[in-house]
This record gives sequence, C-alpha cells and structure tokens, in this order.
Amino acid sequence: MALTSFGDHFSVPRHTFPDIMWRMSGAVSRAQVDSAVLGDVAGVGSDAIDRTGQAAGRMLLALREGPLNAVSLSRHAGLDSTGAEHLLALLAGLGQVRRTGATYRAAIPVFGRRDSGMVAGLVTLRRSVMTEWLGRNYDAMRRFLERLSAVRAGVPNGQAFTQIWHYVFGITNRQLIERGIFAHPYIPAPVPRLHSRGIRQQLVVPGLLALRRTPAGPGMMRDGVDLHPG
Repeated sequence: MALTSFGDHFSVPRHTFPDIMWRMSGAVSRAQVDSAVLGDVAGVGSDAIDRTGQAAGRMLLALREGPLNAVSLSRHAGLDSTGAEHLLALLAGLGQVRRTGATYRAAIPVFGRRDSGMVAGLVTLRRSVMTEWLGRNYDAMRRFLERLSAVRAGVPNGQAFTQIWHYVFGITNRQLIERGIFAHPYIPAPVPRLHSRGIRQQLVVPGLLALRRTPAGPGMMRDGVDLHPG
C-alpha cells in the first residue's frame, strides 16, 4: 500500500500522512543521545514510525469496504486496543477518518485492487484526450515557442515546452477547481490518499491532468517533452 498526499508546493509542510512520518523520522534522528548509538536509535525509531504508517494504511483499506468499529480496525491493523485508539485519534485529528458513534468511516480517497477497472478507464480517457490535444496543437505551439528568446538562445524546444506546459496545466487545474471538479490544493490543503500498490502505476493523482511519463504510450512524450507535472 502507499500513503501519499497532493497539494501545491506552497502548501508544505503538509500535516498529514505520509508527510508527518518523514518529519517524525527526522526528529528521531536528532534525538539527544550518545552519538555512538544515534544511528541505532534513528533506525529503531524509523522502523516504529513505518509500522505506524502501515497500520494506518491497513485501517484505511479496511474502511474502503465500509464503516467499522475500533475493535475490527485494531484487528485489521494488528494493534492492541490502546494502540488502535491512539492511531484512530490521530487519523481523526488529521481528517482522514470520521467517527460516528462507535464506528469510523474513511474521509479520504482510498483505492483498492477492486478499483483497478475504474482507474484504468480514467487513465485511458485521460490518455486519449491528451493524445488528441497534442496532435492538434503541438506543432503550432512548437512554432510559437521558437520565437522565445530562450529557444533562440539555444534552449532545446522540448525543455521550453515542458516549462510552458506547467502554465498550461496550472491554468487548466485552476479552472477545474473553480468548477468544483478538482480538489483545491490549499483548502483544506493538502489532499491525502491511500492506494494499494497493485494500481499504483495507473492511478490518477487528484488534481493532476497531464499524462504520466511511464508507462510509455502514444502522445505521452514528444521531442523530449516531459508531460508529467510532478
């Protein structure tokens, strides 16, 4: 499984999983201990933090199937009741789960293997839209970019296009946000997500429009142009 988050670069630090885990690992590595064992302390701390993230992921994947109580979630996570209580309180505080009475619901997008068909359909649609758009517009954009001082000074056309592409998908994302189709990268920034690794390569990241650089496909790269906005 993979915990990830999406938000504008200016939304960092992101107060969610997995970002807080990285900062916790950094804090452990700066612990005030004998320098001779600092590496070991950091390793043990990092392992414990990683296990916490894995337990949170197992809880969220279980909630993908519907609401559950704390006892069921503790079994899915492999935690005792106290550990599950602490982790659920953290997930609720981060806005990743919601509690209603004795049950919890996932409050973020969670994608499991049974979502692969839906995700694959979205990727296919995205690829066809972008391939068609590039086929109609890339040559005209290339001719336009040749007028830029950077290209005239020797910057490869593909690199110039990659830079301009960031403005294109940025403006597009803003319009989709204004229409309520995409999540806003600041409010209530950022957007966390969990997915099983079985669909990682095909997953559409919330808020992203452009195509992944891999796996290769028609229209995904031209003249060394990177269409992935990451």
